[in-house]
Amino acid sequence: MINIKDCHVKMIVDSREKVFNHITSEWDKNKIEYHIFKKDESMKVGDYSIAIKTPTGEVIDFRDKIVIERKSDLSELVGNFTGVKDEEGNSRIVREFIRAKEKGIKVLLLVEDLQGYNKAINGYLREDKPSKMNPKAFIAMLFTYQARYNFDIVFIDKKNSASYIYNYLYYQAREYLRNEVLKHKGSLV
Repeated sequence: MINIKDCHVKMIVDSREKVFNHITSEWDKNKIEYHIFKKDESMKVGDYSIAIKTPTGEVIDFRDKIVIERKSDLSELVGNFTGVKDEEGNSRIVREFIRAKEKGIKVLLLVEDLQGYNKAINGYLREDKPSKMNPKAFIAMLFTYQARYNFDIVFIDKKNSASYIYNYLYYQAREYLRNEVLKHKGSLV
């Protein structure tokens, strides 16, 4: 059995991630290793993932298994969904969810706004504001996309983002390692 505590763990950050100093400074403080990709190495989906180096030297890169797409607030999320569309009518974030689903990548959409859902349904989004979004239409769109593309959504206080990202990915990786060992124990290979 591979125990994740015996492995070398490194967080992965996409090169296109813009403002994330609050995350990396917290990781630095807690001695959590991370790698920020160079511009030409950007992740295909998401902003954060994890890589594990096992005691045998095998590296398991989770970018093709589990990622976190982070949005700094509700306004950014709305802008991403309603922004420039392609010829099929899909925004960039929707195209990412489509790619993730096609590749079998689990996505967590993390929105750094603890009251984001409450704001959305209670009038923060209004057709007379810059978002030009009807609250009911936004909620319908958000949950329709969630069901269609099979991703999870978390609204969180920004000050807890670094620990949430780390813990979420760490325990996803831990369970993956446990399940892989169990799969191989039952095989005749």
